[in-house]
Amino acid sequence: MRPQAGIGMAIALMVLILVPLSGCIGPQEVAQRLLQRLEAEKRYEWRELLSDVQSFRFLDIVNTNAAKIERYPPLTVKEGTRYLHLHFNVSFSNLVNPEWRYVTTGYVNITIVDPAGVNRSRDFNALGMGNEYKEFFYFIDPLPGNWSITVTVRGIGEYTIFAQVYEPV
Repeated sequence: MRPQAGIGMAIALMVLILVPLSGCIGPQEVAQRLLQRLEAEKRYEWRELLSDVQSFRFLDIVNTNAAKIERYPPLTVKEGTRYLHLHFNVSFSNLVNPEWRYVTTGYVNITIVDPAGVNRSRDFNALGMGNEYKEFFYFIDPLPGNWSITVTVRGIGEYTIFAQVYEPV
């Protein structure tokens, strides 16, 4: 072995040992970073999980117990998925004149339950608030497993829901 190679090896070994000892990062993080560099680079792509448009009508205003409830099939998120995006847009109307936005009545609730059972819910009541509601849910490193989505709406109008994941191929 040449002396230059031995010096280079010693410097590399010192860097690997001294960095964790200095307190900057721990030995587990050093090992994890080395493994990440040695692993083959994973390819990720966006995949659509859900895309739906639904309308709701007059009966949903008259009888609040007859609200439109849509339970979507579970969204399956794979291990190693980086992002889960959920877009939700609802437009309410009214019986008299659809252009009178501030006399529009309507209610929406969107509930997302992750595989651990954590419930995330958003409500919107359109009375005096305008006739459109948009919501965006953004999950970084979502839990793998089945995510459930339930949408409850009352009033007159239409909603759009779209979900996608950024996952390894």
